This record gives sequence, C-alpha cells and structure tokens, in this order.
Amino acid sequence: MNSQKMKMSDDGSGEERLARSNSQKRKRERFQMEMPSRVTSTSNPNIIGIQEMLKEFFQQQQQMEMQWREMMENRANEQRLFELEWRQSMEKIEKERLMIELVWREREEQRRTREESRAERRDALLTTLLNKLIHENDIEGFQRNFLLVVKPEKLHVLMFIALGNCMTLGI
Repeated sequence: MNSQKMKMSDDGSGEERLARSNSQKRKRERFQMEMPSRVTSTSNPNIIGIQEMLKEFFQQQQQMEMQWREMMENRANEQRLFELEWRQSMEKIEKERLMIELVWREREEQRRTREESRAERRDALLTTLLNKLIHENDIEGFQRNFLLVVKPEKLHVLMFIALGNCMTLGI
C-alpha cells in the first residue's frame, strides 16, 4: 500500500502540493479572521477593559459630534432669525423714511404755494399803488411817464422816472 501511495504521490505530487498549500492558506486566513473573536471570547480582563474603554471613547466622540452639530444648527437658526429681524427692521425704517420724505415734500410744496401766493398779492398791491400814484399825478397836472418792472425772484420793484431819477423799492 505504501508503494501505491508513493506512486500516487509521485504521479500527482504537483497537484497535491498545490491543493495542500491552498487549503493551508485558507486555514491560516480563517484562523487570522477568527483570531480577534477568539481573543474577545477569552476572558482576559485587560483586553476586555481596553475594548470597553474604546467603546466608551467612541460613544463620547459621537455624543460630542452630535452636540456640536446641534450647537451649529442652533447658531445657524439664530443667525437666520437675526438676519430676518434685521431685514424687517430695515424695511420698516425705510418705509418710515419714505413717509417722512413724502410729508416733507408736501410741506415744501405748500410753503412754495404760500410763497407764490404772497408774491402775487404783493405784486398786485404794488401795481395798484403805483397805478394810483400815476392817476393822482395825472390829476394834479403833472405829466410823468413811468416804466414798471417787477422781478419777483429778487422781490424788488424798480421804477424809472422820465426825468432820469431812479428809485428802488425793496420789499
């Protein structure tokens, strides 16, 4: 029988060696993969303690990350809320400014209207007075010619008398 085995081993020695080496590799790989589970399954207190410490450390890290994320989300929400309130207050201030400007323009227009009305009344009064003066002078027999120039922007009335005298009335 030994001779038969030898013959077989001689005949298929290359194939047999490959099969044996492959199965040994597989066993080694399986052993290495199972090694951590074997180590954990052992009751070595040092390894279990280290594993527990690592587990707690990772849990603390995850908890810290969650707290950090929540804090950053809260800050972002607060910032958005602040910006929204700021934008709303700026819009309110802008509306108030526009209303104040509108009121100012209306008052300015009313002031201009009153000023123009006063200027027209003043011009009419001066014209009436000057016409009365001319009429009275004609009645007394004095012949004088008047040229009336009204400049409302300077608020002066210039009266030129034919004799060459010049008189400025400031109003």
